[in-house]
Amino acid sequence: MGIKSKATGNAKVGRMVITGGKNRVLVARKPRAKEWTLERQATFLEELAMTGNVTTSVVVVGMSLGGAYHRRSHDPAFAAAWQAALSRGYALRGGDWGLLDRVLVRVVEPAPGDVLLMAAGPGQVHVGIRTATGFVHADAGLRRVVERPGMPPWPVIGVWRMGV
Repeated sequence: MGIKSKATGNAKVGRMVITGGKNRVLVARKPRAKEWTLERQATFLEELAMTGNVTTSVVVVGMSLGGAYHRRSHDPAFAAAWQAALSRGYALRGGDWGLLDRVLVRVVEPAPGDVLLMAAGPGQVHVGIRTATGFVHADAGLRRVVERPGMPPWPVIGVWRMGV
């Protein structure tokens, strides 16, 4: 038994077709209001690629956060598309610092106001802003943005400045 989505006359209105052996149609119905459709899935993945934020992406398509993670854990194709969207759209996570190089100027020594890119862990980058006495960053443990004195405890991958 397989599940296929077929569009009716209107591209925005889809119907779910559940087939049995020899592709006989067993049930044809419109998707429920809170059901993943191919259109919702595509919109979710586009939003995820643009923002890198799952919460924002599910809000855009009107689905739940738990539903998205459930679908990812039970649908290998969706999980692969999810990962591709993150690596395609959220370049910093994939190790592409070119985005920063295109909009800022890379410098050697940090000065107040510079953007710091740090290696917080394996495959995990962290962004901060250098201040006169330390740096500002989002502290995951405190769940807020804080200023920390001194230099960061993580290795600094690069430093960028607004047009020099």
